[in-house]
Amino acid sequence: MRNTFDDDDDLNAWMRVCDRMRNNDRKTILISIMLALVVFTAIFAWVQAVKNSSNSTSVAAAQEESMFEIVEYHITNPSIVIVYHKKTKVMYMMPENGSGATVMVDADGKPLLYEP
Repeated sequence: MRNTFDDDDDLNAWMRVCDRMRNNDRKTILISIMLALVVFTAIFAWVQAVKNSSNSTSVAAAQEESMFEIVEYHITNPSIVIVYHKKTKVMYMMPENGSGATVMVDADGKPLLYEP
């Protein structure tokens, strides 16, 4: 098999060029990953801002038309809302998404009544 390089200097020069190319590839990959993280973070922040603004608007609008009044709002995962029925004053605890409600009771098992 014939060597395509005339001497060791040509081979060393070619190896230096390949090393530079590999270093540039590493830099390009690193910059691409960093840019992707920045874009992902910006999109995530935007989605959270839109979600929070729509939640506050929908909660206020629903409160005006609802038969329930919000007493407390706890930011947890999931967020918990304490409400009371406007006519009966019975208090309920429910997740913010409204997937279910639990009657709040005192030590004797009687429903808690809202007292302003």
